[in-house]
Order: sequence, then C-alpha cells, then structure tokens
Amino acid sequence: MKAIKRLFLILLALVAMMLTACGNESTDTSGDTVIGDGGHSHSYGERQLQSPENTPCEERIYFQVCGECKEVKWLQGTEKDHKWSTETVAPTCGGEGYDLYTCSSCGKEKKATMFPTIFSIIPGR
Repeated sequence: MKAIKRLFLILLALVAMMLTACGNESTDTSGDTVIGDGGHSHSYGERQLQSPENTPCEERIYFQVCGECKEVKWLQGTEKDHKWSTETVAPTCGGEGYDLYTCSSCGKEKKATMFPTIFSIIPGR
C-alpha cells in the first residue's frame, strides 16, 4: 500500500511540474535545449534512469529535469547506450570460435566474427 501511495505522489508531482512548464516548446537537434514562447531556454540536467537496471539499454526510459522551471523531458534508450566489452572464444574440435560482446550496463550479449572449428582447418579431416 505504501508503494502505491508513493507512486501516486510521484505521478502527482510530475503532473504538477508539467502544468507549470514554460509553454509550447520544440526540441533542437541536440535534444538538450528547448525554447518556449516566453524565450526561456531549458537547461536539462544529467539523464537519469527510470527503468529497472536489468532492462536492455535500447528499451530503457530516462528523464531529465530543467534546472530552472523543473520541466521533465522523457527519453528512450538506444543501441548506442550499450557499453560493450569483448571476449574472444577460441575454436575447438567440437565448435566454432567467436567474439562474445557483453554490455556492462544491462548484461546483453551478442556473438560475432565466427572462426571455423579446428577440424575444418586441418587438411585431410
């Protein structure tokens, strides 16, 4: 029950901030500055994660808050948000080798650059 009450209060606060925002705005190409009818230039803070940590990076939801008027801007994650590390898995007699990419942010894995099995490169086998 406390969690529902907390969620309701957060949503109520977000609605209040949206109602007090600066008016009709449009996003520039950088996505960081939006100018309203009154000439106010938004200055958004750091992007903050709204989704659970284990959500894939491209499915995450982020928000930024204008430091002056407290307007909230919502953003969706992209493929570029992944922080890939690479591990090369060597080929064996029973299987191909490959590069294994693992995202340190969300844990997503992908394989690329397949290497042939050892038997396929030994002549006469």
